[in-house]
Amino acid sequence: MNSDNGPPYTIVTKCAAEFVAVMIFVTVGSLQAVHTGDGVLHAALCHGIAIFILVSVFAHISGGHVNPAVTLGVAAAGKMRPIEAVFYVIAQLAGGLFGALIVRSILSYNQYVMIQGGATLCAEDIKWYQGLLAEIATTFLLVQTVLVTAVDGTTMLAPLAIGFTVLMDILAA
Repeated sequence: MNSDNGPPYTIVTKCAAEFVAVMIFVTVGSLQAVHTGDGVLHAALCHGIAIFILVSVFAHISGGHVNPAVTLGVAAAGKMRPIEAVFYVIAQLAGGLFGALIVRSILSYNQYVMIQGGATLCAEDIKWYQGLLAEIATTFLLVQTVLVTAVDGTTMLAPLAIGFTVLMDILAA
């Protein structure tokens, strides 16, 4: 996920890759819920496999962050310039918004309401701060996995480790 290895891509190309990757992730991640309702295992597998594929496809262009938290973690570790991180996050947020618009345009109103617009919400018996703590912990695990396997590591299995981390995070939280 260190985008310094390989051809010198422009910041526009890198941001376009992040935009497309996040757009695909949000679209696939939201649409998977239509046929399964609230199937956590199905959601975990879909998201984990999607991240594995997207990181594998886009890592050589942009680093395959596919997540603003990952981008901020990579920047905080000093592995990318802060201004580049800002552009990545803008591209990722725009990609997420565009992915959500695609989902809304594909689904009927009732289907869209059924999947709650693709939002991840806490169960009724979970307090907001418990959900926040779970999100912080699982995001930490994801960013740590990226930093150890993809940014500072030399393993070719980094995309798989990252995909399995997303899968595990969804199952755990």
